[in-house]
Parts: sequence; C-alpha cells; structure tokens
Amino acid sequence: MKKGFYVRLAANNIRKNGKLYIPYLFTCVLSVVMFYVMMSLSLDPAVKKMFAGGTLSLIMRYGTVIVGIFVFAFLMYSNAFLMKRRQREFGIFNILGMEKQHLGHVLFLETMMVAAGSVVLGILFGILFSKTMFLMLCKIIGQKNVFGFFISSKAILVTAFLFAVIHFLIYLKSRRKIRVSQPIELLRGSSVGEREPKSKWILAILGAVALIEGYYLALSAKGTIDSIKVFFVAVILVILATYLLFIAGSIVILKMLRKNRRFYYKPEHFISVSGMMYRMKQNAAGLASICILSTMVLVMLSSTGSLMIGMEDMVQARHPNDFGIYMDTSDMEKNQEVLDKIKIHCEEYQIAEKDTTDYRYYTVTGCLQKDHVLFDQTKFDYLNDNGNLRIMMVMPLSGYCAMTGEKVELSGQEMLLGTGRNSYKYSNMKLMDQVYKVKGKVRHFEGNGQVNSNILDSFTVVLADDTFDALYQQIKDAYRYDMKIYEYYGFNVSLNKDAQLKLKDYMWQAVQDQGADSIDIECRETSRNDFIGIYGGMFMLGMFLGTLFIMAMVLIIYYKQVSEGYEDRRQFEIMQKVGMSQQEMKKVIRSQILMVFFLPLVAAGVHMAVAFPMIGNLLKAFNMKKTELYRNCTIGVYLGFAVLYILIYSLTAKAYYRIVKKA
Repeated sequence: MKKGFYVRLAANNIRKNGKLYIPYLFTCVLSVVMFYVMMSLSLDPAVKKMFAGGTLSLIMRYGTVIVGIFVFAFLMYSNAFLMKRRQREFGIFNILGMEKQHLGHVLFLETMMVAAGSVVLGILFGILFSKTMFLMLCKIIGQKNVFGFFISSKAILVTAFLFAVIHFLIYLKSRRKIRVSQPIELLRGSSVGEREPKSKWILAILGAVALIEGYYLALSAKGTIDSIKVFFVAVILVILATYLLFIAGSIVILKMLRKNRRFYYKPEHFISVSGMMYRMKQNAAGLASICILSTMVLVMLSSTGSLMIGMEDMVQARHPNDFGIYMDTSDMEKNQEVLDKIKIHCEEYQIAEKDTTDYRYYTVTGCLQKDHVLFDQTKFDYLNDNGNLRIMMVMPLSGYCAMTGEKVELSGQEMLLGTGRNSYKYSNMKLMDQVYKVKGKVRHFEGNGQVNSNILDSFTVVLADDTFDALYQQIKDAYRYDMKIYEYYGFNVSLNKDAQLKLKDYMWQAVQDQGADSIDIECRETSRNDFIGIYGGMFMLGMFLGTLFIMAMVLIIYYKQVSEGYEDRRQFEIMQKVGMSQQEMKKVIRSQILMVFFLPLVAAGVHMAVAFPMIGNLLKAFNMKKTELYRNCTIGVYLGFAVLYILIYSLTAKAYYRIVKKA
C-alpha cells in the first residue's frame, strides 16, 4: 500500500462520520479544559494566598480527582456508542479484504488523531479559560483580583498524560471488540437489539425494592446524624433502582399493557406500546444515565447555591457576636487579667464594646427518649441512637435574665427550654432522677458559636442558680465526665473588617502573654472568610461538575436521538408500505420520543422531592436553618434546568428529524 494510505483513510473516516465525531471531539476538548482548569486552580499560588486559600486548593484538588474519574467513564461510554454505529463500516472493510490487524492500525490512527487534537486544543483553551475561572472564583468569594497569568507546567503534563492513557485504553477496548467479532457480526452490529425484549421480573422487582428502601431511608432520617449515616446508602440504592427500573421495569410494565386486550388492540396503543418496548430496550441505560446526571446537577446546584445565598445567615448563627471569648472558670483570676487587658486596649483606641453578653454555662451530651434525657452512655448506643442524641447547654437563670433582660422566676423543679433544629412536644423533662416542668421557652438567645457548630442538635436549658450547680455536680459525680463550667464573654464593635482582624490578633497575643491556655477566642470576620472560602469553593466545584454532567447529558441525548433516528427511519419505511400515512406515523413517533425523552426529567424531579428532607437535614449541619431558602433554590434550579432540558431536546431533535425524513 502507498505511504500514508492509513493516515488518509483514518482522516477520511473521521470526516465522513462527522455527525458522530464532532460532538465526541467537542466533548473530549471540553473534558480536557475542565480537568486542566480544575488542576490549575488547585496549584495556583494566587489561590493559596487568598483567605481560606488552603481550603480552596484542597476542594479544587478533590474536584480534580472527581473530574478525572468521571471523564474516564464518560469517554469510554461515548466511544462505545461510536463503535456500535461504525461496526457495519468495519465489517464492510473486512469483507473487502482489509485484515483485522489493518483495521486495528486504522483505528489506532483515528484514536491518536482525536487524542492529539483534543489534548492540544483542550490545554490551549484551558490556559485561556483558567484566568476567567480564577476571576470568577475571586468574584464569588469577594477577593480582590490578583494580577498575573498563571500557567502550570505540572497541570499541562498531568492533563496530557491522563488523556493519553484514557484514549489508549479506549483504543484497546475498541481493538478487542473488532478482534473477537466475525465480519457478519460487524455488519449487523448497529442493528443489534431488534429482538423483542424479555420480561426480567427479578430485576424489575429488585429495582422496585431498592427504590422503596432508598426512599424510605431518605424520608425516615430523623436528623443531621441520621441523614449523614444513610445518605450514601440511599444514593447507591436509588441509582441502582433507577437503572433496574428503566432497563427491566419499563419492559415489564409495557408487556403488562400489551396483555390488556381492550387497551392494546387499538391502532394508537398498538403502535405506541410496541415502539416504546423497543425504544426502552435500546435506550434504557442511556435514559437512566440522563436521570442520574440530571439529579446530580440539581442536587449540587441547589445545595451549593443555598449555602452561598444563605451564608451570611449561617455566619450570624455560628457567631452571635463579633467577638466571642470562651473561658474555663477553673482559673478565673487569669481570665480576668486577659479581659482587663483587652478592655484597656479597647479604651485606649476608643473601641466601644456594644451588645455585651456575659454568662456561665456547661454542656453535656445526652440521649433523648421521649421526655427523658439519658446521660449514662452505657444505656444508649451512639451508632444506633444518634438521631436522638442532643448537646444540652445548661445555664443559670441569673445569667439568662441579665443577658436577655427578661424577668423570670424558677423553682428548683422548673426550667426554661430552647430547642435547636427539632421541636420538643412534652411539658416535662427528666434530667437524672429529677422531673422538671417546662415553664416556658428560651427567647432572644440562640446559643453560642461552639455549641451551634456541633453537628448534633442542641437544647438550651435554663435552671435556677442552685439547681444549675447541683445538676452539674450530680452528672459529674455519677459518670465521671470531664465536664467544665465555662464563661462566655461576647461583644460587638463598630469597626471595618481589617480593624476587627487586627483586634483579634491583639486579643490572641494578650492570651499568650498571660499564658491563659484555657481561653479560646472567635472572631466573626475570620469565620466569614473561612465560610466564603469553603462555600465559595463548593459552589465553584458544583458549577464545574454541573457543567460537566450537563455536557455528558447533552451528548447522551444527542447520541440517543441519532440512534433512534436510524431505527425510526426503518420503521417509517415499513409502516408506509403497509398503508400508514406519514402524518400518522410522525404523530405516533413524536409522542413516543416526548414520553421517553422527558421521563428522566420527571424521575429526577421525584428523586429530588424525596431527597429534599434528607438534604435539608445535611444543610442544617452548616447552620442553614432556613428550609424555605433551600426549597426555593431547589424549585428555581429545577425550573431552570427544565428549560435547559427542553432547549437541548429542541436542538438534538433536529438531527433526529433530518435522519427520519430520508425515509
């Protein structure tokens, strides 16, 4: 053969299969761009210099791993579709005299052309796009832009190596498919799947059971800890159920409809049910993938968007004061020296303390069983009873009244109760051996930062001063817990962010100068920076992965439309020959396409609705107490995604109708 024959043949094959290769090439390039940008941001020294830069870099590093795993799986899936559509072409080459080793050589050149083109273009666009994403990250977290243009040689090398490996594995998989197939199998490869699908009752039942169990776990989770425990199990069950029900359950339902003579033996039902049966057999896995990807996009964008929008409320909940000082009361003399030094500094620089809060408290973990709180850890199981675990913050009545300005009187058998994320429906509460009457609610007080940051739900209990001390001693003596009584001193200031950070540095220095190891200081502005870094990074990662999943979904939908176009073209030809008008056939096929196409969107909406309480509980761990914010974000994201989904359908349907019209 002439020199360069295989190269020209490979290039010509890609050109002739442009309808299949152009979307695939676009996906390969975009995958390289996404991976390079994510890795470049994780290595960018400018990102590390931002506030919470270490957290941001870590989030981006995890995102790089997730993107790498996903693009590997998705590119393998996309290439499998290409190979199926091209098997007839390879079969013809084989019959015309081209040996399988020659086909493998051509396939290798095609794969390397795609790999080289996508990697070079992807890295070039990634280098250009990385600055845009860096500016977007600065905007999201409120950081001033850092001038300069960072190009990571490490990111370039790792990206090139990763995608070279992925494409080489794709080639090996495709080469093996050709090597083990007979010419006749290759010729009929694109038509595989014409036999009537069988009813797989066992798989359908397993899918239904997995879905019911996954939904039950999601809906029965009582609180944050329960939700964390069951989240991944529920997700895996729902993913498994989605695939099984789309693949097996849909066929079972359609065959049950076919057995209903009154329903089935009508022209419109006869054609619709029969057509749907073959459509679901050929496209069930793709539809299930679209459903799962859609659900992932919805969950990520709605949850990370809620965290970003509600971040200020979470900062306020986590830090009720600009500055909070936590002091172990076992060394009050040293604590007072630190406080005096801070107050002298504030007076010297004319920093007025406002909304001062000062109270004593202690915390203890208990297990709530109806109206009884157990403190004996031998009588409850942390793993199985964690939905009922509570952090109980106990404070004396004098401190509560001085802080809130309320005038309340309590006997030794009465209490005020404040509930955290959950409610309390009983009129009494038993602590140790004493039953306390709940006289009223704790008002105008929502705890402090260290209590609110705990992943467990909390109770605030206000007792008479003598009872406060007696209960502390009783619990400590009975269970030998390492309990301590703390004093919280908090105040607000009228200073800008930089001045507050400087004041915090001085306060920490005062603590170190006095050797007060039992004092902890929190600053709202410092935490706000950390929150912005964490939630901003999560939101950025959510947008990245959301874009990647949408890209995957678009390609799956496009390939599905093309595949169905070729299948329906044959149906058009057959049905027209037996007397059905073109208008009637178009009406039937259009209804099937719409039903099949929008089934994943509806299923994703159901998955989101069921997961809503569980994800809401998970977000409460971040102190996001406004459930309506997450609800509104979820509805908004779903509606926006539905519009995008319809737009994708409109664009990809054009390819379908162009193929069908040739019938």
